[in-house]
Amino acid sequence: YEEVKATKMPALADGCFAPWECECTSRLYPCDGGVLVIFAEGVSLDQRKTHGVELSRYLRAVLDTTPECIKVIGRDGTLLDMNVSGLALIEAPSFEAIAGISVYPAVVERDRDAVRGAIEAACDGERSNLEFEIVTFGGKRCRMESRIGPLRDESGVIIAALCMTRDVTQVRANEERLRESEARFRRLVERAPLGSFLNDSDGNTMYCNPRLAAKYYLTMRKVAK
Repeated sequence: YEEVKATKMPALADGCFAPWECECTSRLYPCDGGVLVIFAEGVSLDQRKTHGVELSRYLRAVLDTTPECIKVIGRDGTLLDMNVSGLALIEAPSFEAIAGISVYPAVVERDRDAVRGAIEAACDGERSNLEFEIVTFGGKRCRMESRIGPLRDESGVIIAALCMTRDVTQVRANEERLRESEARFRRLVERAPLGSFLNDSDGNTMYCNPRLAAKYYLTMRKVAK
């Protein structure tokens, strides 16, 4: 108050300027006969505590309804938190059963160093994407795709790594089957006794098999140009 009265300049202040107990950030303006106080925030301590509980429950509900596995991991690999989807993904009985364990043994040895490096990098402020394989508690081998980044507290200090992971086992299996199918089809076409070719929608020849290329070599070379 004294500073605003003396300088005649507005000021920003933290503290309670209300006749009730609250936490607030206020703007003070000089005016005729005194100081005008405008509350930027005015929430009672009881309300703030209640709001915090409600917000925590809301965030927990959001996490537990997210289809991706979301987990919080310490720099040393300790599992600090995991949502319901994550527990189902790794076939864990409950979070209490696995809280505080290291996540690294579940990662196959080939990918373990890469996962460890990504988590440590996240705790240093870096973000990364990687794929790796794990073995679930039920013994199933799964391919995972994960985005890993830093988790910060209210003051901006990094406290852990935040990982968002999804199971891409079936996706990668489908891609592999498609590649195998394409390879079989290519072998069939290339060994066929009859000539065959593939044109795009504009009539440009994109492919011809060896039989056709051998028979019309000069023509096909001109088309390719």
